[in-house]
Amino acid sequence: MLSVHFSIGQFNRKAIRPLKPAATKANDKSKSTLIGHLNLQLARTYLAATDPMVAKRTWQVPMDELGKTKRGPTLVRWQRAIRDKAFDLIRDLPTLE
Repeated sequence: MLSVHFSIGQFNRKAIRPLKPAATKANDKSKSTLIGHLNLQLARTYLAATDPMVAKRTWQVPMDELGKTKRGPTLVRWQRAIRDKAFDLIRDLPTLE
């Protein structure tokens, strides 16, 4: 039985260990970071295409919208919680940076 090890485009007939363990791990990390950045940029592009105001929307907007879904004592708790100083750090930041 022949086992094949896939390592960033290289084939190794012996699956005992990768061809270059240290370089492979570093290369995997940089590739995964790059892919993560590309995915984030794609998500931003799709959101901007579907909702032009997304770039200008601050965190206060979703806070207000979530409050509209609350009723009774839950609404009172939500309003009290959302006024907390901790949210002042993000309240005026754009939701999509």
